[in-house]
Amino acid sequence: MTASFDLNLLSLSRIQGREQMTLPGLTALAPPRRVARGREDEILLVYLALSGNVSTHDYAQWTARLSQRFYRTPGALTSALGAAVDDLNRLLVERNLTLAGKSRPVVGRLILGALHGRQLTLAQVGPTHVFHLGLEGTRHFHDVQMAGRGLGLSQHIRPYFVRLDLQGGDRLVWCATMPAGWEGLLQAEESGKTSLATLRRKLLSFSDDDLNAVLVQVQNGQGRVHLLRPGQESVAPAEGTLAEVATLSGTMTPRASASEATAQPAASGAAPATSAAARSATAAPPAQGPTPPAVGAPRGRFVRPRVSGELPARVRQPTPRAQAAYRRAAQTLGQGRRWAERLRAALLRFLPRLLPAAGGQEARLPSSLMAFAAVAVPLVIVTLAAVIYFRYGTLIQYQENMQLAVAALQSGDQSGAPAQARRYWEMALYYVDRAERSHQTSDSRLLRQQAQARLDALDSIVRLEFRQALPEPLDKSVQVTRMAATTTDLYLLDATRGQVLRAFLTQMGYEIDPDFRCGAGVYAGYTVGRLIDLVALPKVNAFDATVLAVDSQGTLLYCAPNAEPRAVPLAVPKLGWHEVTAFTLDVDNRHLYVLDAPGSAVWMYSGEMLDFSSLPALFFGEQIPQNMPQALDLAVNGDDLYLLFQDGHVTACTLSHLDVQPTRCRDPLTMVDNRLQGKSGPTLTEAIFTSLTFAAPPDPSLYFLEPNAQAVYRFSPRAEGLLLQGQFRAEARFARQEFTAPASALAFSPERRLFLCVGNQVYYAADVP
Repeated sequence: MTASFDLNLLSLSRIQGREQMTLPGLTALAPPRRVARGREDEILLVYLALSGNVSTHDYAQWTARLSQRFYRTPGALTSALGAAVDDLNRLLVERNLTLAGKSRPVVGRLILGALHGRQLTLAQVGPTHVFHLGLEGTRHFHDVQMAGRGLGLSQHIRPYFVRLDLQGGDRLVWCATMPAGWEGLLQAEESGKTSLATLRRKLLSFSDDDLNAVLVQVQNGQGRVHLLRPGQESVAPAEGTLAEVATLSGTMTPRASASEATAQPAASGAAPATSAAARSATAAPPAQGPTPPAVGAPRGRFVRPRVSGELPARVRQPTPRAQAAYRRAAQTLGQGRRWAERLRAALLRFLPRLLPAAGGQEARLPSSLMAFAAVAVPLVIVTLAAVIYFRYGTLIQYQENMQLAVAALQSGDQSGAPAQARRYWEMALYYVDRAERSHQTSDSRLLRQQAQARLDALDSIVRLEFRQALPEPLDKSVQVTRMAATTTDLYLLDATRGQVLRAFLTQMGYEIDPDFRCGAGVYAGYTVGRLIDLVALPKVNAFDATVLAVDSQGTLLYCAPNAEPRAVPLAVPKLGWHEVTAFTLDVDNRHLYVLDAPGSAVWMYSGEMLDFSSLPALFFGEQIPQNMPQALDLAVNGDDLYLLFQDGHVTACTLSHLDVQPTRCRDPLTMVDNRLQGKSGPTLTEAIFTSLTFAAPPDPSLYFLEPNAQAVYRFSPRAEGLLLQGQFRAEARFARQEFTAPASALAFSPERRLFLCVGNQVYYAADVP
């Protein structure tokens, strides 16, 4: 999706009566060159306010850490935002524990946003405030119970997610702490009627307290974020006169000078208070369709500012369910204390009879027994408290997250817009993940399946039941880059040693053949280098081989179980070649195609019974595809040749057998994506492919491997291009447990078994549709 709005961010900061030009915790970052799947078109906005002794360098380091974790996390947007928040929270908690007693703890309030097209998704952590001044009026998002007290105080935090559908002329106000009266002022504002600079002056003049806030202006543009300084009212997208702009470089520059670092605490302290005139906060992300119902969200809680001091802990009003759990805990602890007192009294009465005092003196308990009682009684109480928490406290967390997940799932079902529905279903998965941290039940598994099935339908994903092919993982030094399969054998190319491994089918799966030999060496006077590609062979051929491999110099190696490999050098083309990078056979095994990417050539060898001893012909005519040195792989079906390039685009060339009609290429070939949110073009925005192959006849589909998603995409060659038919992936739970590394190779067997190599294990799925 192409973004259509620009965001202008203007800081509003005042410390001890002095206005500050910048906020060190405010930054905007565009996607770097390499990002995880799903993060390609999302601009990250960070508004971080920290208490304690924090320098500008710390701000820059921690905002950079947020960005790195966000852009390296694939999948749902809310999961990526949550992962970034969790990562920074762990860092601050560890810092506070390490420096306990030496310096004041650092407590953070965070608003983390991701701009994707017309939607802005925000994660609020701590008692922050977000105002959206839109065409439908002003909406206020603030929920202490959902967002918690802030970063650095607890190992477990839960961001409060808000999703906004932006319109040109909208205004946003983000506050780490909100001065009294701001809400009424902002509720009276009309969208688009007041400039950003005028709104800033109003807010500054309304209160003399220390301020820490951000003003955001939405205007039509090209998906850029401009960090303005006071005095810059707005930025026209075409002019480019920016204070700072988030560009595709993905780099971040500290936005405060060193002199400002010591004078900028970034967040003034705040005492918990309740505004009588405060309006209730929205307890679920807004949407154009129905919104999920509020679950346990207290109303009318806001923060009044203080002049100094660190961010205080908010007093959270427990939910009725939590109150009931606390009452049970108090009753149990009271019973425990009464039991301990009765035990102590009984011991005091009973033990003197066993240990009479000498000389008529009053009996006394031994010091060892008293020490034991001093340790045992608190230990019993703590144990009871822990049992109660793990029995009731985690259950409450589970129930609350499940209710939020159900609400998000229902909102997605009721939404008429696919993009909006996707966000809600992703949010449902996020809350199911949080619920299952404490309990995994049949209800949570069913809810996960329902949300995942809806997302899979949007993405045309077919889930396959994969299982391990090998009883034990391969050695860690093995790097599988290619695979080929027959009805009984599986061949793996180990790029580390440049050799082929064989696994044969047994009743328990596949087993590695330790005696199979097919690798670099000298055979009958011919030197074979490190093998770079392989193909499986039909049973009947002139060499009685089962697999054919090639090295970078064009020497073929025919291999079979219990047989000596046979080396046959290919005839060097008259023009010579630079380096063989890949090869393949056509469907009837009568032509061998050799890719010489550095030499910008594909050579075609003709032969019978897999004997390719003749001189080759250049496949291309006058038209040679561009960027041939970047070609990764090739596949052939009849007269059609398909080349895959590093950036994910494909070139298709059709061989001409007539002198009057040269071979023609379509470069690049259009990938037709008819999904609801799909976008046709030379590549798919969500995927970067690394290899392609045809399955066994009569299947005419072309299959591509997407390594990061461990997915196999299926395309159907058409006149208009490659039509996306769908993609194959493992069951979601299996993938989370087993697929912990990128996929490196794929293969199809004649009976429609799909093999994937992930890390050091090979997996297969049978009866692929």
